[in-house]
Amino acid sequence: MKNIFRDSRGAAFVELAIAAPVLLVLALGAVDFGHIMTSFATLESSVRSGVEIVKSNPKAVVGDMAGLFPSDATVAVGAAVCYCTDDSTLSSPKTCPASDVTATDATNPCLGKTNAFTGKPDTRVLKYITVSASQPFSAIYTSFGLPSTLNGSATARIQ
Repeated sequence: MKNIFRDSRGAAFVELAIAAPVLLVLALGAVDFGHIMTSFATLESSVRSGVEIVKSNPKAVVGDMAGLFPSDATVAVGAAVCYCTDDSTLSSPKTCPASDVTATDATNPCLGKTNAFTGKPDTRVLKYITVSASQPFSAIYTSFGLPSTLNGSATARIQ
């Protein structure tokens, strides 16, 4: 009688049957990871381009950036936010003036402020704009815990 434990016929098939599902899951994970990174890089590049458009034309709207973003992305241009140079942490935004103001204009929210870094009087109004976008993402293999929505935003100082 043959010793059944010494017979090695079919061992490669058993090893393949054990390893194939693991390799398939790893391959799907690599494809999903590549897809999410590409989608995220595209979205981030789009919001950076969008904020550059708004920077060059502060009155630009989402419709002016239609070709920049993926077709399923939701895009938003935030309201301008202003800060004075005395706020080194940018923690207390000011109401942006309706138009450009001079250093001595009474409507200047930064009138009488001192630059936090130089200690000298500085009445500049620092105006920032943010463009943000979100895009749905559907993974091939959902067990990896990848997000279902990708978000990107970019902020630029406009003058």
